[in-house]
Amino acid sequence: MSTTVKKVTLENATLVQLAEALATHATRTMPEINEYFIESQYRDFCYVSKNSYDYKVRKMDELRAEIKELYPAEGAEVIDVNLESKTQMFQRMEPELEALEQRLTAFKQLYKAHTGKEYSHMTKSKLVPNSQAVSEAARRIAGL
Repeated sequence: MSTTVKKVTLENATLVQLAEALATHATRTMPEINEYFIESQYRDFCYVSKNSYDYKVRKMDELRAEIKELYPAEGAEVIDVNLESKTQMFQRMEPELEALEQRLTAFKQLYKAHTGKEYSHMTKSKLVPNSQAVSEAARRIAGL
């Protein structure tokens, strides 16, 4: 039985292989890069991919709602043109969403392989309700 190892090139690399190469590129050029940096690269890939995916889903949901609202009035030329335009836009977004989903899945797979943990999406922190009081206290402590 012959085991042939196929050389990975840009043309035949999987999305996972490309992402891994990108995340670990710095270690090949700068040996002082530590493991935490690599982990943060994988986490960043997941974070950005999740936000992109969520944004596309939100935009498609909005467009779906607009199409649903226009559909009962179908027949009027202005409505039909608008409906066709929105339908075509939605259809163009479907493969984009699929690509974003594939990217997110690949990055989550890499994150888990590297850290042993499932990726958990962290949203941007919001200001706490008493942020003004905290800010005033910080100013007072800093002598400002």
